[in-house]
Amino acid sequence: MTDYYLTANYKVYPIAAKVVDAQGQVLNIRAKTFQLLLLLLLVAAKGQTVSKQHILEHIWDDVLVDVQVIFQSIKERMGKLRQHTKHYGQATLHFQQALEYHQVLRCPLGQANRLQNLSVVAHAQGDLQGAKEIAQQALTLIQERDLLSIEDDAYAYAWQKNLEHSSALLAQ
Repeated sequence: MTDYYLTANYKVYPIAAKVVDAQGQVLNIRAKTFQLLLLLLLVAAKGQTVSKQHILEHIWDDVLVDVQVIFQSIKERMGKLRQHTKHYGQATLHFQQALEYHQVLRCPLGQANRLQNLSVVAHAQGDLQGAKEIAQQALTLIQERDLLSIEDDAYAYAWQKNLEHSSALLAQ
C-alpha cells in the first residue's frame, strides 16, 4: 500500500500532511485547505461526492464559517496549481520554438539539447511516457549524428549529463 495519493501530478501524503510536486518540492498549503484536499481525494476514490455541509461539519468543525470559506480554499489551491501549469506550458512552448529554430538551421546539437529540455519538462509534469519518447528521440539523434565525437570539453560534459538523464529516464 502506498503512503500517498497521486493527483494532477502531485503526491499528497496524508500522514505527513504535505503535497509534493513532480520535482519533489513541497507546496505550502494551509492546514484546512490540506484537510479539504484530503477529504475530496478520499471521497473521489470511493466514487462519491461530498456536500458543502459535510465539508463544513468535518473540516471546519472547530469554528463557525460561511460556505464561502470552502470556495476560497478551493480557489487558493487551484490558483497555485494553475500557476505551476502555466510555467510548464511556457517552458514547453519556448523549447518547442527553439527546437524548430535548430531544425531550420539543421543544427543537430541544438536539436538534441532542446529535445532534452522538452523531456525534462514532460517528466516534471508527470508525463513519464512522453518524457521517455522525447528522450529516445534525443538519444537517436545523438547516435545518428555521432555528436559524442565532438571534442569540446563543454559539449562533452553537457552530452554526458544528457545521456545520464535520458538513460535513467528510459530505465524507469
